[in-house]
Amino acid sequence: AYEMRESDWSSDVCSSDLLSLLAQYVVSEPALWQYSLVSVNDKAGLEKYIQTAIDARKQKTAYAFIVFDKILQQYVGCTRFYDVQLAFDTTQIGYTWYSKKCWGTKLNENCKFLMLSFAFDTLSLARVEFRADNNNKRSIAAMQKIGCTIETGRTWCYIFIECSLCS
Repeated sequence: AYEMRESDWSSDVCSSDLLSLLAQYVVSEPALWQYSLVSVNDKAGLEKYIQTAIDARKQKTAYAFIVFDKILQQYVGCTRFYDVQLAFDTTQIGYTWYSKKCWGTKLNENCKFLMLSFAFDTLSLARVEFRADNNNKRSIAAMQKIGCTIETGRTWCYIFIECSLCS
């Protein structure tokens, strides 16, 4: 199993760099944030969203990714491991949003495959959980598309994936 090194958690990224790459989506695609747990209604909200991700990485509880679409040749969104609990071999994948330009493409499916492969094959995690608001039908459908099973809760839809799906 891969042991996360201290250097894996360090980050040279600056929140202002990420802000400049992603700010267009706050204005041009406000619907992306409809189900977000973090209010992102303006540039300040996006800055807080990014800084929260960077801080969580420093605390070793999350690991965020900015997503670059090779076909469009541009940054189109974010996703992350969060609630990382290496001692229990678990994490969650979420905080995912992509530009509407990417909806219906293989981008999300490919990103999730890479993340799941890393989680199970490299980190040897035993469990990866996805969460989505019960009303976020698009996210739930995307999760089901990659083979997740659903456990419906009162507020959240909990989706778990078995290691065997990545093999």
